[in-house]
Amino acid sequence: MSLNIRYDRYQVIDELGRGSMGVVYKAFDPRLNRPVALKVMRPDRCLSNEFARRFIDEAVAIGKLSHQNIVSVFDRGEDHDTLFMAMELLEGQSLKGVIKSGRLTHQDAIKIGVQVAEALGYAHKQGIVHRDIKPSNIIMLENKQVKITDFGIARIEDPEITRNTQMGQIMGTPSYMSPEQAVGKPLDGRSDLFSLGVILYEVVTGKKPFTAQTCGATYAAIINHTPKAPHLLNKNIPRQFSQLIMKSIAKDINERFQSGQDLALSLKKCLYRRRSDRGVLKHLPVRLTPKHLLMAAMVFLVLIVGIVAIVQLSQPPPKPSAKVNVESDPSNASIFINGDWKGSTPIELDLAFGKYEIRLTKPDYYHWEAQVNLFQKGPVPIFGSLLPKDDESSKTKE
Repeated sequence: MSLNIRYDRYQVIDELGRGSMGVVYKAFDPRLNRPVALKVMRPDRCLSNEFARRFIDEAVAIGKLSHQNIVSVFDRGEDHDTLFMAMELLEGQSLKGVIKSGRLTHQDAIKIGVQVAEALGYAHKQGIVHRDIKPSNIIMLENKQVKITDFGIARIEDPEITRNTQMGQIMGTPSYMSPEQAVGKPLDGRSDLFSLGVILYEVVTGKKPFTAQTCGATYAAIINHTPKAPHLLNKNIPRQFSQLIMKSIAKDINERFQSGQDLALSLKKCLYRRRSDRGVLKHLPVRLTPKHLLMAAMVFLVLIVGIVAIVQLSQPPPKPSAKVNVESDPSNASIFINGDWKGSTPIELDLAFGKYEIRLTKPDYYHWEAQVNLFQKGPVPIFGSLLPKDDESSKTKE
């Protein structure tokens, strides 16, 4: 039911939420015949140049971006002595609420991480650092696609935009800040990636890595405390994924992932990894007696004798294989063969005869997939042309 309020051409339908900066409404755009999210600044905040600048900068920042995992801004304006912006209406739940529900697996965490890392990598390339990456600023849709929102304190590398933030001024949410952000140093995209690492830690362990009763104590923990690795708190977390998270929250900025694309690629390797990092020793008896050891030695001896006899009696001929040359446009795309990561294009692979599923992936491009049946010796050329996502998404919006 309409609230009988209109900002410019936008008819307010319902209130979605309130914050310190303003109110977000569900509204209707009659010109384009579609629902939108209308973010309206509180009139008393408009009296502050700082808050007004942050509100405008948010619209400018998101307006510079076009990515499937970043909320879109359609319009901004002024009415009723306040500022507003019309944005994409997201039907979903904040990641904060999803984490509280406890229904996310570590595979879900990896998939969320890939989407956020790719989106952040894209934003950083456009010269925009979010500076407030946290679960409440990430919306998960029903299909598990995520969208980054709230660029209210983003830093924009644009000579036409003046900045009043002074050295030492701390802006952001304490529990998810990077060490350099906690002490008020200048930030780059690696600070956002630290915040994403904190979120992944929280998703898989159920607790934040840096917590304290006061902001000051939280800052101290971020700067000085190294939390336990996630796999030590949850044995179901693969060691490779746990190490990746710890690298993401390294104190030294140069020891972290240096770009969102690097982090996304490492997460994808975790997703497609099929072998467990747990050793086979866990299947041995907890207590090994002399009898157990003697029996094991006898079985081992029999196996060795049998293997040697088999090898001497028959040496199976090597399986025929083909040389496969994989290239792509653009190059440097990750290649997965039957789900296993093999490297980046261009690449030459020696594959045994048989059927294979080949997938090429690259940030900001749609996956390229093909099935090949190798039955003769190579070389076998394979070329994949990847379509950019931005071009397709812009066509859809138009």
